[in-house]
Amino acid sequence: MNGNKILPLFLFVCFSLILSFVMIPSPVRGAVGDLTISTPAANPSQGSTFTSEITVDVGTRVVGAYDVVFTFNRNVLQIQTVGAGAPELGTPVDSGIAAANTNGWILVNALNAASLTAPTGIVDLFSITFQVVGAPGTTSTLQVAITSFWDVNFSDIPCTPIDSQVTVASPPIVVSFTATPSSITAGETATLAWNVTGATTVTIGPGIGTVDPSGGTTVVSPAATTTYTLTATNAEGSVTAHATVIVIETVPTLNRWGMILMGLAVVCIAFLTVRKRDATTA
Repeated sequence: MNGNKILPLFLFVCFSLILSFVMIPSPVRGAVGDLTISTPAANPSQGSTFTSEITVDVGTRVVGAYDVVFTFNRNVLQIQTVGAGAPELGTPVDSGIAAANTNGWILVNALNAASLTAPTGIVDLFSITFQVVGAPGTTSTLQVAITSFWDVNFSDIPCTPIDSQVTVASPPIVVSFTATPSSITAGETATLAWNVTGATTVTIGPGIGTVDPSGGTTVVSPAATTTYTLTATNAEGSVTAHATVIVIETVPTLNRWGMILMGLAVVCIAFLTVRKRDATTA
């Protein structure tokens, strides 16, 4: 092969190599991952369990490996299990459940050794199943902080830490239950007012029944002193509160003719008493 033919072939090969290099898509760098933590729709009860899923949106990039620190309030929640996320990431490795339940944090990591094309988009990293051990009304903050997150090209995927809160369900709270005025005379009225949080049903007795579970007022006119009982209920139990309306009995008043007749009766009694005494001394 002479030099006139070798040169064009050499130039063609070089051009092809340069073109193929230019056409290879480079990974997108600096995209911020959108982390999410799933939590129960309703406050969990003491003694119950729930599972939090940790996901991240990586767009078109392919997850290669991650290290995540997950923190929680160990006095409210205790980890039961750590579950796998996307199949390509395999079974996650953690720093130990017993230690986590003592320290209030756990380190979870995984490596994608299965695929160069998946997972992408919104990726399930892992899940944690908790048991609720805290007292009713206590709260735990769940926080996810990714310490390292790479795609399959060993490029960093930045992620901002995220947190969420879980509050242990509790019985209703009666903020207030009052009677105004607290004392009336027979025939007058008093107003019962209540303010309740966390109740599904509220009843007041005697004689009123089911009322607005969040709060309200109602007018009563008892004939005698009455103690009203408010009962607030939800799935965690019931609480009661009391308000008393004192009914003061009225003393009958005399009209004008009644006073005249009473005066005459007194005069007559005095007159008869004097006559009797005079008759005795005579």
